[in-house]
Amino acid sequence: MRAHAVLTLPASASIVEQVLTDYEHWPKLFETKMRMVKVERLEDRTITELYVAHAILPSERRLVGENRILPGGGLSTKMIGGDFRRYERTWKLWPIDPTHTRAEFDLLVEVETFAPDWLVAMEVKRELAAHFRILKATLRNQPMTP
Repeated sequence: MRAHAVLTLPASASIVEQVLTDYEHWPKLFETKMRMVKVERLEDRTITELYVAHAILPSERRLVGENRILPGGGLSTKMIGGDFRRYERTWKLWPIDPTHTRAEFDLLVEVETFAPDWLVAMEVKRELAAHFRILKATLRNQPMTP
């Protein structure tokens, strides 16, 4: 499953990056139930381990990701372990003005499921719409300076 979105977010790029890298609170940005069990901040990357419980998946799925800040703005996550076949997510960020950011989101995810592809696609689209809505609401409630 591939997904791509371009958004205008109601905060500076530094605040958007700060919210997206607050891994301890990251599950609050999603409607899907997930729990963060490990955050290991290293010099050049952050390793996260979380469990995702999803209605179309038979059990909780483990996802270990390597998260990196991108030069020029944004972040990337690549799966380095877990129960998914593949998981890659990229946020690219560009300031529009001091209080708005253009964000380009790309996701590539492969998971073992018996659900038909059309159902998985419909569910991913619904989940991403909810994620973007929650992210925008979270950003609106952030202080204006990082």
